Amino acid sequence: QGSTRGCNHLGLHYLYAQGGRTQDNAKAVALFSKACDKKDAWACTNLGYMYWKGLGVKKDFVKCVSLYQTGCSGGDPSGCYNLGIQQEVGEGTTLNEFTASLSYDKACNGGSMSGCIALGKLYEKGHGVTMNLTKAATLYEKGCNGGKPNGCANAGRMYENGLGVTRDLTKAKGFYKQACDESDADSCTN
Repeated sequence: QGSTRGCNHLGLHYLYAQGGRTQDNAKAVALFSKACDKKDAWACTNLGYMYWKGLGVKKDFVKCVSLYQTGCSGGDPSGCYNLGIQQEVGEGTTLNEFTASLSYDKACNGGSMSGCIALGKLYEKGHGVTMNLTKAATLYEKGCNGGKPNGCANAGRMYENGLGVTRDLTKAKGFYKQACDESDADSCTN
């Protein structure tokens, strides 16, 4: 696993021009591919991203989804989150918000706070799952506690309006302040 992680990290250096490397998407793709072929879940997710954006390869949403599935199945929470996005919008796969909710849940349980927030949005709107405002508020708070300003902003909105929680303007203000402090400019006006 060590050599695959090294390939993946080096690929990130080429993708983002870090560590003294110049940006080279083709080298990044080659390194992610090498690591993904050896079952490095994170590298498969990164390779999926390259296909999603068309960086160093021809844009291919079907290939992207397949790689995100491999990353997710291998235990990479960001692979699960990215897979959920594709399933929710029907890009490279059939649009299926219920399946997206399962991917977001796996991402959230794996530590992806973005997955928690995305799942919260589905519960808030009742898309693909039964509407559950309490669960949505809980997921937004989890995202907030995990350092995501948009989770704080959404939690603040839920408390401000009493959606799934008892209306509490003091808590709402606290969540908005936390979001503002973490660079969510819209929350600074609440």
